[in-house]
Amino acid sequence: MNIRILFLGEIVGRPGLQAIKENLKNLKKRCNINYVIANGEGATGGFGIGKNHAIQLLKMGVDLITTGEKTFFKKEMVDYISTNSKIIRPANYPVGTPGRGIKISEINGIKVAFITLLGNSNFPRTHLANPYIGATNIIEKLKNECQAICVQFHATTTAEKQTMAYHLDGKVAAVIGTHSKVLTADERIMPLKTATITDNGRCGSD
Repeated sequence: MNIRILFLGEIVGRPGLQAIKENLKNLKKRCNINYVIANGEGATGGFGIGKNHAIQLLKMGVDLITTGEKTFFKKEMVDYISTNSKIIRPANYPVGTPGRGIKISEINGIKVAFITLLGNSNFPRTHLANPYIGATNIIEKLKNECQAICVQFHATTTAEKQTMAYHLDGKVAAVIGTHSKVLTADERIMPLKTATITDNGRCGSD
C-alpha cells in the first residue's frame, strides 16, 4: 500500500500560519495526503514555537510538528513538549532533554518512524552530539520496528545536508533538509532509493 506524506517547509510567523490556514485543507484533499509534517520552529514570530501556535497548527490538520535549533526559544515549550507526542525536537539533544526526537506513526497500516536531527555547523547557541553517528544508532534500533523511516536534518550548510543524504542512502525512505528557508531545486532519488532534497524551503511571506 502506498502512502502520501506532505512535509511543509519551516513555518515563519503570521504569514506562514495564515498560509497553512488558507491552503492546507484543500491541498490535503486535492493530493490525497495521508499525513502532514510541518517544521514549526519559526511559527511564533520567526523565533521558536509557542504552545498556542503548536495547538493551532495541529487543529489546522498538521499531524506532526518538527523543530530545530530554536526548539526551546519559548520557555513554555520546555514543559509542553514533554506532554505532546505530536511535537518532536532533534534526537541528538542530550539524554534528559525534555521531549523526544522520534515519532512512530501508523499510516494506513504502515508503521513509519520520523526522526529529527540537528547539524553541528554555525549554531552558536546549540552544540549537540554528532548527528551522523546519532542517525546510525537510532536507525539500527528502529529498523525492525518500522516499515519506513523518514529523517528531517536541520542544518545550515549544503555540505552537511548532502553528506547526511549519502550517509543514509538505502537505510531510510527520505532525508529532508531544513533551516535555510530557501527551497532547493535538487529533489531526487539517491542511488540506493532514498528520496532527498537539500532544503524544503518555508511557508511564509512572498
